[in-house]
Amino acid sequence: MDGVPGVSFDGIRPGTTFEYRFGLRQSGTYWYHSHSGFQEQTGIFGPLIVESASPEPYAYDREYTIILSDWTFEDPQRVFANLKRYGGYYNYQRRTLVNHADEAEASCSQ
Repeated sequence: MDGVPGVSFDGIRPGTTFEYRFGLRQSGTYWYHSHSGFQEQTGIFGPLIVESASPEPYAYDREYTIILSDWTFEDPQRVFANLKRYGGYYNYQRRTLVNHADEAEASCSQ
């Protein structure tokens, strides 16, 4: 029931609820996230844990769910604008004119 408001469904209006119904094919840990504005980029997401119908074949005392995500304190709209302007905007490992000059100097001194 994943969808984009205004594209694949009307969205969920503020102050209302929506009941999601979907069939489960397998248990496991999944995640939910928003497709509205830049909510995913500002942390509107979380785990969705589907427990197995049959018990686990092993015993354990605790279970931990860890979510890893890229994060920036930069405004997500600014990040988007920067990437639209130049796809490699945040590629800090790219070569620069200075690198070329250093490489040329190193090859001449050999």
